[in-house]
Order: sequence, then C-alpha cells, then structure tokens
Amino acid sequence: MSRTIQLLLVSLMFTLLAACSNDDDSKVAPANGTVTFFHNVENASVLQLNAVNTTSRNSYGTVDFQLFSDPVFLSAVSWGLEVVDNKDTLTVADDVTVLEGVSFSVTSNRNRLVVLTGDYTTPETADLQLHEIPVGYDPDFLGDDSHLQYLTVGHVHKDLAVNVDVYLIPAADYAGTLAGHLPQVTDLAFGATSDTVVLDNVDPFYYMILTETGTTTELFNSGEVELKDYLQQSLLLSPNYAGVGSSAVTVFYYGNSSGTAWQDQSGFVGSMRAYNAVTDSVDLDVMADNGDAGDVNNPYQLLDNTAFGDLSPAFVTDMTANSNTYSVIAYNDSDGTNTPIRSIFADIWAAEQWTVIFYGRTTDTRAMRVLEDFNASTTRASVTVSNAAYFADVDDIKAFDVYVKKSTESLASIEPAFAAMRPGSYGHNRFVGGDYQILVTEAGTDVSVYPFPPLNKTLVNGTNYHYLIVEDPLNGGYQLQLIHESP
Repeated sequence: MSRTIQLLLVSLMFTLLAACSNDDDSKVAPANGTVTFFHNVENASVLQLNAVNTTSRNSYGTVDFQLFSDPVFLSAVSWGLEVVDNKDTLTVADDVTVLEGVSFSVTSNRNRLVVLTGDYTTPETADLQLHEIPVGYDPDFLGDDSHLQYLTVGHVHKDLAVNVDVYLIPAADYAGTLAGHLPQVTDLAFGATSDTVVLDNVDPFYYMILTETGTTTELFNSGEVELKDYLQQSLLLSPNYAGVGSSAVTVFYYGNSSGTAWQDQSGFVGSMRAYNAVTDSVDLDVMADNGDAGDVNNPYQLLDNTAFGDLSPAFVTDMTANSNTYSVIAYNDSDGTNTPIRSIFADIWAAEQWTVIFYGRTTDTRAMRVLEDFNASTTRASVTVSNAAYFADVDDIKAFDVYVKKSTESLASIEPAFAAMRPGSYGHNRFVGGDYQILVTEAGTDVSVYPFPPLNKTLVNGTNYHYLIVEDPLNGGYQLQLIHESP
C-alpha cells in the first residue's frame, strides 16, 4: 500500500482587493503571493508536494530533508496540500491520513515559508505539523532604504526544550562576548515566529548567536555570516540532525528564493578530498589554494603523483570565517612539466565534507564538486551518486539511470532512484536500512550497463554512501565505485 500523507488544506485564506465602479459593479482581484516549503521531518524520505482539488492534482515538485522547495505561486482558489513519500506510488484510491485544522494563507507580494515537522516513524499514523513563517520584508520599501536588512526568525526545533534569545551582532562590533549587546529577539518558543527585525548596517556581516532566554550561555554561534539588503529573508532554528559538533542547533538561512545551512562555528572544521577519475592519467597532482598569502601552508597538496582511481585523505581546514573558498587545480606531471589542466572553485563550510572529482582525459579534463555526509539521519541511509563517466567522443556521452532496489523488484516495476544523470551531475536519496541491489542503466532503458549481476549492498541507517560512475579504462564500459562510506 502506498504510504501517502495528505495534508488537507480546505480553508485557505486569501485577501481580496475590491474596486467599485460608479455604477456599483464590483471587480474583485485575488491576492497573489508565493509559498516555499521546507522539509524538516527527519525520518521521512524525499517528499512530493501536490496541490489537489476535486478535479485535478498539480505537482509542486519534490523536496528532500532539510532542503527548500522552489517558490510556488498561488492564486485565490482553494487547494488541498498532499505530502507524499516519493518512494511510493501515488494513486487516488489509496488510504490517507488527514490532519484536520491545518492551513496557511497567501499574502499579496509576500513570500511565506511553510515548514513540515513531526514524526514519520510509522507512515500510516504519521504526525506531521505545518509551521507558517512570513518572510521578513519592508512593507513600505520605496527604494531609498540603503543598508537596511529585514528578516524574521522561526523556531522549528521540536527537540529544543528551552525558549531562546537571538542576537544579531555586526561583525565589526563582536569581540567574542555578548557583553554590551542586547538580543533582537527574546523568548522565542517552538512554533513561534518573531516580528520582522530591521537591522541598519552599511557592512551587512553579522554574528548570529542563540542563548537560552535570559542567559548568556551560547547554544549556537554562526560565525561571520552575511545578510542581504532589502531581500525578503528568514532564519529557521532547526535540530542539528547531522550530529556535527556539540551544538543541538542548525540554522537555515532563506533569502532570494533559496536557502543554505549555517552550522555552529565554535571550533568546528570543514573538509575536502580529491578523486582522480582521469582515465589516462599516470602522474596527476591536485592542489588547493585559498589565496591567503599569510597562510604558510598554502597551497595545500591533495594528490601527488596519482593514477586513475586514487582518492586523497580528507583535507581539514579550520574555519576562521563561515566559509573558505579554494581554487582546486589539477596538474599533469607525466612529462615533468606539471601543467595545469583543470581548476574548479570550492567553498568549504564548517561541518561539511566535499569531494572534488577530476574526470575525462588529460587532454580534456572536467571537474565537479560533490557534497557528502548529506542529510544525515538515524532512521535512513543516505546515498549519493555522481556521474564522472565522460568520453571525449561526443557520441559516447551518456546519461544513466541508477536503481537501488530490493532483489524481488524488477526494473520494469519501479522508478530509478537517480534518473537521467549526465556526466558532471550528482544526486542524493535516502533509504530505510536493509539489503539492496544497485545497478546502472542507460537512461530510459532497463538494460543493465554495470554491474551485472547487480551490486549487492547492505545499507545501514545513519550511514552515508557515495557511489561514483566512472569509465573502466582496462575493460571498457563503466564501473560503479564506492568511494566513501561513513556513519
């Protein structure tokens, strides 16, 4: 049976603007706005969002755990919102669990965040909640409010047992202590959203610090982060599901129709590795350069005299700011010239691990960067798949489907977990722990490309896996390599 959760929103509230003519004919225009969904249900996989009414079902697309959906434009008609586990097949006749009394409103020219939280341990009796968070903005903006930053703060951390105060301190004024500073938001409880906070700073860089209400004991310190002038933006206080460091909080920043995670910067680090998937390389070097002339160790050597299939140890960098930007450069030293053949920029954020993959040929080298340890969950296994199978001959540039399936499932009866992956692309998905078969097909077919028979793998909840599709330089065709596995 499909595991479908339907949030029936039958009482959408809309603002109607009425204009009356001299002959008393009324013209009513609906309010229009946008809604962005944020998936914060730890033990649910990728969710599909559908707008439904008695005659149609329109998809808003999918959203993964702790990611934002694309903004959805809504007009003044009544819709229900269906939230569907993306690994199940949706049919109209399926049984559904209905949560009564949940709704959100659309406001003209304003974006709202709708955050899903709750428990999905048993899908048939799931307990999901919606939190409506108006995004901070200036209602009277006339184009002359230089250097003002507007935002709201929403508390969606269901496991945080205390209310919090929120400090937003200009970076130039922060000396490592809260002394002399006052919180902009006080006594914020779970499910609540602050009023719009207005900050006035020519240099819009801040430290965001959370404390238990009425104390100066820090629960979270963002390090130096940037807020934007004028933009509609919000901060979400969320559980630290990734389990990195000692803070129980991760903050998600939303602005300009996109979002990113801020991890606590209190002594944490980010890391990066390099992988050599250049099939004809015999002596490839990879360096990471942060452009800091005062860093005596810069540039950093990731790979030295490597051949196809070599993976560097993790390069760990202390976070002096919220992010460090590196130029990662591959050099071909097979003829002693150490010639640069490809470079790529990579931002390393605290508590994240990235792998930079160089692939192709030495005469036609490509590069991609892939975020690992993605969407850590104690009740799911996280799988990343990257496609680094690139032939210089354009006729051999293929897109692949990747299936992660039970041995009893046929390819014809299921959808690929990763669809139409072209060279240089990667994706993430999550699965309930158990025994699976993993195999790759050419996109749109059910003919196995590699491996045959399928690769058998036991996926463990709370573990992250990174599989890489690469060429097989010895036997021709393709390989599926596991290049990272960690709890």
